[in-house]
Amino acid sequence: EQIIDLIRAGESGTVRVVFDNTEIAGSRIIRVIADPTDAIAESNEQDNRITKSLVIAPPALADLVIVESDITFTPSSPLVGESVKVTVTVANKGTADANAVLVRLMDVSAGSTLIGQPVTIEKIAVGGSASVEFSYDTTDKAGERRIQAVADPDNAIAESDEENNRAVKVLK
Repeated sequence: EQIIDLIRAGESGTVRVVFDNTEIAGSRIIRVIADPTDAIAESNEQDNRITKSLVIAPPALADLVIVESDITFTPSSPLVGESVKVTVTVANKGTADANAVLVRLMDVSAGSTLIGQPVTIEKIAVGGSASVEFSYDTTDKAGERRIQAVADPDNAIAESDEENNRAVKVLK
């Protein structure tokens, strides 16, 4: 609530309000009422209110995405004991660049075993993608192996969707 001390006939007055829109993206209805208690006698009491829509855009956030097809194996059908090159492609489908993107690869067939050391991608631009490679030793690992790739495993990057950062692909 604000008070304008005097508005002369034929003139106008201005008030300013700071609207904290933190964490409230979307459409908001803003209503302004002059003389809400009708304390001032006026020739027209019907024009003291106005309603406007204020659209607040969501903050720009990255959205790191890995799907099963983003994990490739070379060779695709290795023999036991062969080293497999695992390539993981991470896309950024968000509205902001992602910096220092950590990618972790794990064998989750029985428990979770880290494959190699996590790799950091310096930057993935909006709409772009980047690939990293790992080496997987198949010694004593016959059968189906569930290989999981995770981008931003520690949730260090603010994202619009934190649930699409991981995928699993079976290596035979």
